[in-house]
Amino acid sequence: MPEEQVFQEQYEKQERIQKLESRFRRAGPADALPMFETHINEKGETQSQFEFEAMCERRCAVFGELPPLGRPDEAPKTELNPQPPDEAILRMKDLDADYRAFQQHNQRLGEPS
Repeated sequence: MPEEQVFQEQYEKQERIQKLESRFRRAGPADALPMFETHINEKGETQSQFEFEAMCERRCAVFGELPPLGRPDEAPKTELNPQPPDEAILRMKDLDADYRAFQQHNQRLGEPS
């Protein structure tokens, strides 16, 4: 492949990326998430393939992570904020003992607690 053709292809690829990134550049988190999930653009129309790709790029830029895989109507396989097991939760008397030890340590160092 001639060098000129390689440069032309790289230029076209970069130009497309810039167009994708600029399509929804003003969409913040409150706008980007609903548009990404519903595939509806700001005019209330179904997104084109280009707009969908642009919204994926914008979602990455806004949230700093890739979009989730799978169908949007599938429930997550794990809880979003799972509770720790009961044995991992400190009891109040354990917290009191830890706080007293902390105060004693600070008193030995001469620092206010």
